[in-house]
Amino acid sequence: AARAGLYYSESAAEVLELKLRDGRLLAESTELIPILPDVFRPGSGRTTLTVAPGGRLDVAEPNGVTRYARVAPARPDAAALAVFAGTYVSPELGAAFTVAVRDGRLFFQQWPQAPHAAEPTFADAFDVAGLGHAIFRRGASGAVEAFEISNGRCRRVRFERRAD
Repeated sequence: AARAGLYYSESAAEVLELKLRDGRLLAESTELIPILPDVFRPGSGRTTLTVAPGGRLDVAEPNGVTRYARVAPARPDAAALAVFAGTYVSPELGAAFTVAVRDGRLFFQQWPQAPHAAEPTFADAFDVAGLGHAIFRRGASGAVEAFEISNGRCRRVRFERRAD
């Protein structure tokens, strides 16, 4: 149970959740097979996951090691979500998103597409259905200034908050 939790890799810009179900440790929905007390393998591949002291998780693959840090899951209420609402633009992509709170949930919308529901992961971070993982960035004052979105094709594409 101590190994289960939410982990985030800053270098890979991705979230990994370890769950304990029926006495088995899972990474997302893949069972992790123990090969040493704190080392696990998903199936028969060459990848290993090592749960290290201090809330660290190292995922070793043939092309290198990705380090994850344990993060506390977030469950913000509608009032806490309101600070993220606004219009965000990416000069790099020439694209904009409207972020809004509806029925106690956060949604990302790029006109004319349908809105994408966002599920909170950790503080200021959300899994956005069909888009990837978004992390809101705050300035020195603590105000939300931007968000960065990452998925399997891109990392940290920045959208700056536009003054309304």
